Amino acid sequence: MFFGKDYSCARRMDFANTQESQLRDLAELCEPASFGRNNEDVLDENYRKASKLDSAYFSLKFDPLASGLLDLVRLDLLDGGENDGPIRAELYKLNVYGPGSFFKPHKDTPRGEDMFGSLVLIFPTMHDGGLFQLRHEGEEWCFDSGKVLAASDTPSIGYAAFFSDVEHEITPVVSGYRITVTYNLFYSDPEVAPASGSPASTHRLANEASFRSAMVAALNDQSWVPSGTLVGFGLRHQYPIDKNHPQKTELGQLEGRLKGGDRMVVRVLKELGLNCSIKALYEFGRDLVMVDRVVELERELWPGCDPVSELQDAPTLNAKVLLRDDSWDDENEVGSITHATWATPYTSNNRFAMPFATYGNEASLDWGYVDLCLIAEVSIPSHKVPNPRRDLFGTDPACPTRNPARDDFREVDLVASPKHACTITCFVGKFRGD
Repeated sequence: MFFGKDYSCARRMDFANTQESQLRDLAELCEPASFGRNNEDVLDENYRKASKLDSAYFSLKFDPLASGLLDLVRLDLLDGGENDGPIRAELYKLNVYGPGSFFKPHKDTPRGEDMFGSLVLIFPTMHDGGLFQLRHEGEEWCFDSGKVLAASDTPSIGYAAFFSDVEHEITPVVSGYRITVTYNLFYSDPEVAPASGSPASTHRLANEASFRSAMVAALNDQSWVPSGTLVGFGLRHQYPIDKNHPQKTELGQLEGRLKGGDRMVVRVLKELGLNCSIKALYEFGRDLVMVDRVVELERELWPGCDPVSELQDAPTLNAKVLLRDDSWDDENEVGSITHATWATPYTSNNRFAMPFATYGNEASLDWGYVDLCLIAEVSIPSHKVPNPRRDLFGTDPACPTRNPARDDFREVDLVASPKHACTITCFVGKFRGD
């Protein structure tokens, strides 16, 4: 690596044979590292104590694309198949974590709609502590780069690739210097993307076979398929949505940006011959309506009218009522309830709120909550089912828990562990390039 702020006297460092004095010189050249909070860069050493060097002041011989590492990221993190598009890695920053340095739990700030994650390279410098801990949906991974790289027979680079919605932290460094370089990961246009370096063999996630066999068994279960017209899957990851103008969200385009396990589920369903697509779920109190696109409620609804009926009457939304409050007893007035079976519960990972006008004794403002999910069609006819009761809802207002014992709105355990069913969020390891 070459580095320096004075272009006339750039310095060189060979990470296969570094001296502590060189690492101290690099640390002294760096500036205190900030972090993002509420769309602002904040400098707070109580939360993050580390140093950084902007990409303009260093240059690496290592190339993630030419080395084949970027192909591994695409295949392992995005579950990339033969027909999936390319990705690109944009050099971001170099960070130095010396003795006492740390970074408390945080999530990366996406820098553009096409950014989906980060790739962190950890160089083979001697250090103790500075564990890389990653967490997502109750699961945790820990990468002790100091021990892993020190145990390698040949100089190797450690790496961690993860999605932007994965929480991560760096535990305090006890001794030595932990040197990392971060790349921002973006989806790339196939027409302008450069060719890959070392071709990587296309493979499938280890959990795909178990998911496929469980899905096939469920579809062949005569007690399950005849009663269900739709099968739902909650999205396990966050996706870029303009919260100020959510109606601009194109759900069809979002399908091409699915991550990891979400992406794998879509591929398996389509290979099994099922029509599947991303839908928007509108929740009004105890009512739940599914529509084909995100709509602005203030424009779509007449003030004071029932929002469920209004969405049903909109000809372009293909609205389906999945849950209805017991206070509506006239089935003809609200339409039939569409049966939905949830293979994995829908989540609030992409939730946003929308206002709409209501009238009681006086005009007021109410809110509908919108979530995104994946819906697969498993049978042609739609039929009426008993009106779901209030006890289908759990106590968590952020994402109601459905009662799996109910036949009219149930969840099916397709696999033993949700982690292995639909979530691949990060992977770590060591890489030796030429």
